[in-house]
Amino acid sequence: MKGLLRNHSISLILVFSLLYQVSNILIYRNSFYGDAIKELSAGSEFLQTKTHVLIHSKFYFTTVLNALIDKHFGALGVKGFHVLCFILLFFILFHIGKYINSPTVVALALFLFSFYPGTSLNVIANETADIVYAVIFAFAVLVFKRTEKAFLPSILMGVAFWFKHITGVFFVGFLTYLTFNRLWKQSWHSAIGFALPPGVVWMIDPLLLREFLDFICVNANYDTWGQVIFKLFSTGMLPIFLMALMEFCRNRTSENALFFLIPFPYLVYAICSRNAYSASYIMSFCMMFLAFLLASYLLSGDNFADKKKPFLALFMAMYLAGSIVIVQKNLHYDTEVPDWVSSRAGCAESIRKR
Repeated sequence: MKGLLRNHSISLILVFSLLYQVSNILIYRNSFYGDAIKELSAGSEFLQTKTHVLIHSKFYFTTVLNALIDKHFGALGVKGFHVLCFILLFFILFHIGKYINSPTVVALALFLFSFYPGTSLNVIANETADIVYAVIFAFAVLVFKRTEKAFLPSILMGVAFWFKHITGVFFVGFLTYLTFNRLWKQSWHSAIGFALPPGVVWMIDPLLLREFLDFICVNANYDTWGQVIFKLFSTGMLPIFLMALMEFCRNRTSENALFFLIPFPYLVYAICSRNAYSASYIMSFCMMFLAFLLASYLLSGDNFADKKKPFLALFMAMYLAGSIVIVQKNLHYDTEVPDWVSSRAGCAESIRKR
């Protein structure tokens, strides 16, 4: 039995995470976070009037995809698309993890990422853009690992920037990795590649460049220092980065450098700009890479001796239980049903009664 679980651990992680997400989607089928409702509203308004609504964090046309799915398939269609994106992201991370050459580390990393509260909440109730840009960026990293060339992956990261401007912070991490490894030519290619997708859009519609500059201004000093400190600990951001740093210092491989340096600028950004409001969801992106370092740290040396295996099992159980509590609390108190979804439900009920 133990051998069977070990051989199919990654499949089981995917299956159980999907069961957990889908069950919550069915319970909260029409509920979304406020930002997700704003995204759906902006996309719907564009479809009706062909004029975009100001959304600082992304290019307006990325909201149209969400609105089209909602128009034809409803709220469950939007969330079903999130689930498909999660499955794709899971397999991309699995293939990235192959470069670690430790199936146990990869399995634990995928567990930590899949059941991180922000990951579940992104799938169940958050903006489509949050999971789409993660898929594109992760695929870009996989392409980079396969080809060892930075130009095409950086273009893909520029496309991810369309969906979420915070991608620029993570691109700084990727650029730092290239310079850290003294890949000077690759760094120039990367900077040019990343600039192309947003540059083309800005040339077509200069208003979007102004909105991006507004995005930078709006996000500066967004929170109080108390709120930033709370987010650093409530999301696990600071402890996670510290453990990842310990593993990176212990084992400075090229992969560990990549996994640490890509998300690290976000920690700097959250503190220096005093903006950690969205950390719960952005940390899900960070966990795509930090989870590999955390897993390596937990499984390294004496940490994975036979006497420590019960500790690891207890840690995983507590991690899962804590995640479930946080997710349920957020879904219950922080989500709402959009007005137009309520109207659809009322119309459907009226038709059934007739």
